[in-house]
Amino acid sequence: MIAQRSPSTGDRLGGKLRTAFKQLNLLPFSRWILSESARKLLNPFATTSYAQFAEDLLIEHLLGPRTGFYVDVGCHHPVRLSNTYRLYLQGWHGLAIDANAAFGPLFAQLRPKDTFIHAAVSSTEQDAEFTAYADSALSSLSGMPLFDSPKQYAVTRIEKMRTQQLDTILRSQAVARKFDLLSIDIETHDEEVLASLDLNEFRPELIVIEAHGADLLSIAQHTITRRLLPFGYTLVAFQGDNLFFQKRS
Repeated sequence: MIAQRSPSTGDRLGGKLRTAFKQLNLLPFSRWILSESARKLLNPFATTSYAQFAEDLLIEHLLGPRTGFYVDVGCHHPVRLSNTYRLYLQGWHGLAIDANAAFGPLFAQLRPKDTFIHAAVSSTEQDAEFTAYADSALSSLSGMPLFDSPKQYAVTRIEKMRTQQLDTILRSQAVARKFDLLSIDIETHDEEVLASLDLNEFRPELIVIEAHGADLLSIAQHTITRRLLPFGYTLVAFQGDNLFFQKRS
């Protein structure tokens, strides 16, 4: 019996480089190489997270090593504060959905394997106003600032849009019934997005959804928790403002 050799550090690094090269265009790949080299030099034990509260590291832990498919609703910038960019660098791909059309060209440049969809997602199809703020991460359909910060919440434009339901978008893109990750971050409109998904038809393994105001004492009775439990989802983590629900087979 021949013992199998475990991948060495060099093997793993080589695989990581090859995957990133396939996923990125030449200039973004060169910039990524430089940033990773600087990080290794300054702190060789650090792990890079691109998300606001390291949600991407927790997602990676919960799903384990794999190459999968994600649906990122409220994706925002392809790199900054992204729950899915770390996965993308590992060979994942999926749908990136946002009401801010300005992110479309950035995704085409920085994440060419993804499909960017300019859409405002809600529980029903209706006319709505999308408010873009100076801090683009805070832009939303609600138009209700979460905190007092006039500089960040300075309005840059208001766009009238027709909202779409998430399951309608998934059908139009021929998304498989079972996929790996659904990430929802729509600045207080998250529950409406979840309500627009037919969970009898689509079964993401892991759902990460922002829930402002949730805390450890009330989380079990949160409306999101009550909505997902009947479909076999278990609350497995709470990090930052995000709830993590995993589908148990």
